[in-house]
Amino acid sequence: MPRRKDPVADLKAHRQRVADMATKENELMDEASRALGREMIAAGLDDWSAKDRLMGLKRLAEEGPAGPPKGSAKAQSNGAAGAGSEAPPA
Repeated sequence: MPRRKDPVADLKAHRQRVADMATKENELMDEASRALGREMIAAGLDDWSAKDRLMGLKRLAEEGPAGPPKGSAKAQSNGAAGAGSEAPPA
């Protein structure tokens, strides 16, 4: 005869899986943060002020890895005089 499902046990098991996944997510976030931090340091962003670094990262997130579209006003203004968020001279 087939065993009956126990909804209480199923709920407990589900909650445990959710808790395990949350723990795994936190571990992955920590690992990703360390990896991104190493990349930022390797790129020289540790020399930038916190404000300039945040502004630069936000701009990069908005524009994407290819940068602003060619011919756009943003592309032309970014190529002109520095907007104050460039790395200090070495």
